[in-house]
Amino acid sequence: MKRGLIAAGIAMALALAAIGANLRPFVLGAAALLTPKASLATLEARVAEQMTVRTPTDASPPYPAVIQFHGCGGMWPGHMAAWAEVVNAAGFMAIAVDSLAARDIPRAQASQTVCAGRELLGQERAGDVLAALRLVQARPDVDPDNVVLMGWSHGAWSIMDFLTMDLERARPAQLGPLTADERPAAPPAGLVLFYPYCGFAARSAFQAWTGNPPTLALLAGADTWVDTPACERVLEDVRSGGTDVEIAFFPGAEHEFENPAIDEEFPGIYDPDAAAKAQTDVATFLNALRGAE
Repeated sequence: MKRGLIAAGIAMALALAAIGANLRPFVLGAAALLTPKASLATLEARVAEQMTVRTPTDASPPYPAVIQFHGCGGMWPGHMAAWAEVVNAAGFMAIAVDSLAARDIPRAQASQTVCAGRELLGQERAGDVLAALRLVQARPDVDPDNVVLMGWSHGAWSIMDFLTMDLERARPAQLGPLTADERPAAPPAGLVLFYPYCGFAARSAFQAWTGNPPTLALLAGADTWVDTPACERVLEDVRSGGTDVEIAFFPGAEHEFENPAIDEEFPGIYDPDAAAKAQTDVATFLNALRGAE
């Protein structure tokens, strides 16, 4: 019953957000108050159980690393693994985080709740970003100063929300006050954002980022799932704040255009040519971060 009331409260808050952008901070603050709280240690334990690590074969530790955050529907078979190959080829360890499994949310439920904004908003899942970043930076085989965050859709939204939080006055919605030692060892070394959600419930739409990691955003010009122009405006604001933002624009591409598994449910969305270009763009970005020629 309690979780049902919370979901109803969040849904009502998001509906109110449509009244005007000025209400967004209030609405999301109210949603945060309604979000059940957990300690960072508890969240880290849950996230640690749902991390898949893939190590590069042509590099030596300590590795730079990329943490992968899936979209609202969860992990697609082979999708994270395929991108892990790109990441590994650039010399980075790849760590995929399954946020739905960490909460026992099945895909069928996620499509009706998470994808609809009824549970696990980006400001809540930002806690997974914090937890995963701390866990990966603590690994002895990882260079803590060179950890990149990579997200798809809801995952990218969560990363961007995390970037708006100073962790003192603003923190992930599921977490209470944090102690001085509950901080990342270093800020993210870079971001890779695939077609993020930048609508009313996105903190980046009204709140500046607290850091300026180099950022690659891959946007789909024919996206019918998120508002691409809204993301362009948000990213331009981020760029004007001093962040090095590169936008790779795919004019005829739909949401999930680089995910071959998407054709199982939505035939015709996967675009192999655009996917190949996206892989090249990401590899070039990661190689530049690593300083590879």
